[in-house]
Amino acid sequence: MSDRNPQSQTPKQSEANYRKVSEGGVLKKLENGLMIPRRRKHEWLGRLDSMTSRELQSWTDPIQGSKFLQCWTLSKYVSWLELKLAELKWDSDTVASEAIIEAKESIGYSKGKLVRKIRIVLSSKCVHAFPVEN
Repeated sequence: MSDRNPQSQTPKQSEANYRKVSEGGVLKKLENGLMIPRRRKHEWLGRLDSMTSRELQSWTDPIQGSKFLQCWTLSKYVSWLELKLAELKWDSDTVASEAIIEAKESIGYSKGKLVRKIRIVLSSKCVHAFPVEN
C-alpha cells in the first residue's frame, strides 16, 4: 500500500500527508484534470477558540481569510470539494467559475460570524473553497 495514493490510505494517513503539503501546493490532482491547492488562510487556528468577538472578526475578514471550523480537516475538505465538483460537472475544460453551496450546519466563520455557506472558486484548473456570509 503506497502512502502517496490517498485512496489506499486510512483517513489518518491521508490527513497526515495533506498536512505535509505546503501553502499553494497541490492537496490532490483529480481525474478530471482539476487540482485542489492548499490555502492555509482558511484553515482553523487553535487560538481562534479564545478570541474576543472583535478579534475573531479581524482574523476571519477577507484579508486574513474566513476559516473552516476545526472539524473541517483537510481530508474532509478534499472529499467534500471533490464531491461538489462532480455534482457541478466542472472539469479542466470549465472556464473560470464560482458557486456558493449552503450546508445544513455551520461550517466556519466569515467576518466573525458563524456561517453555513461555502464559495467554490475555479481558476486556471485550480479549485479552492472557503466559508462566506453571502
